Amino acid sequence: MFSDRKKKSPPEIVTLDNIDDVAELLGMEFAQRAIEPLSKALDFIESLRASFLIPAVPYVSLRETTLYQILESFERNMKPKAYSEALSQAGFSIGMSFAEDLISFLVENNKCPKDENILIKIWMMFDTNAGWGTFDGFLDTKKKIFTIKVSDYFLARGLTEHKEKHLPFIEGYLQGVLWEILKIYPRMFEKALGIERPHYEPIGFESKKSENNTFKFVIEIRDEELTPAFDNLYKAFAAFRDSDYDKCLLHARRALEFAFKLKSGLEVEIKKDLPSIMRDFRDSRIEFSYGKAKDVYGIASSGIHAPRKLIDKRYRELLDNTRTVLRELEISDVPQKLSKKLRERILVKNMSLSDKGV
Repeated sequence: MFSDRKKKSPPEIVTLDNIDDVAELLGMEFAQRAIEPLSKALDFIESLRASFLIPAVPYVSLRETTLYQILESFERNMKPKAYSEALSQAGFSIGMSFAEDLISFLVENNKCPKDENILIKIWMMFDTNAGWGTFDGFLDTKKKIFTIKVSDYFLARGLTEHKEKHLPFIEGYLQGVLWEILKIYPRMFEKALGIERPHYEPIGFESKKSENNTFKFVIEIRDEELTPAFDNLYKAFAAFRDSDYDKCLLHARRALEFAFKLKSGLEVEIKKDLPSIMRDFRDSRIEFSYGKAKDVYGIASSGIHAPRKLIDKRYRELLDNTRTVLRELEISDVPQKLSKKLRERILVKNMSLSDKGV
């Protein structure tokens, strides 16, 4: 996505004046994605079946009624909270995947949206034409909110009552897309044009309303906190796409290191014992996927310059796990007192290691 391997001419800036050209360019993509709301939802939800011992629902074609049957089988066999979490997880995963695809499509076609709202409008056009529903959204960077209306939402079609029961899917989807495009877009813009952009991130729903067949969501955003960590994460993704696996692992490990140090208020240059810092975070009951963080650090550290490389699937899994941990740290609320205590503990440990000549 941010590869230097293929040098291109300066990108065409997409504005409201020429956004229809992008829509025309996306025409074939629209047709190809017309069934993806069903197929991706089916694939993801089917992957959860074994975990919850849900009876199978046979299907031979992609139809909305088939999806309803599968969702209803999950709903009958799962507790309400678990069902909502599964839908939200499915939506978020699909949303992040779509955001990557959309940005990649624009980069491959040498298009750079003028600002976040032009990119959001392209997203809205894309999903409306793909059959997800009718989307209309706007990012207000002054008020730090993103407002979106979704009408004719595909999981509510045909439902005469309880139209909101599958809502966690679209909530997760919106957050997944918004999270990833707000992370990737400024970095794409800066690389393409050499002009700095503000970095934002969504932090949760401020309000949700439904009226007739329309859902309205207001999502709160804030300035990005762990920018150097995410810079390294997306450099790792770029290196992976260029098959530069040493650089991929280096940036992934650095992203992890920067995230933990910045979250505890430390300078990124400070010498550190990252596994010890991660254990301190875990023992302080800060919520993050400790197992994934430990695996990323271990695999990246042992894989750098290793004669035997990982398979592509393992690199992608490592990058996805790194992104998960960074997101968990980014949205976690670490009280100032706890941050200070963590920082002092880490510094004392580093001093001890220095005294021992480590």
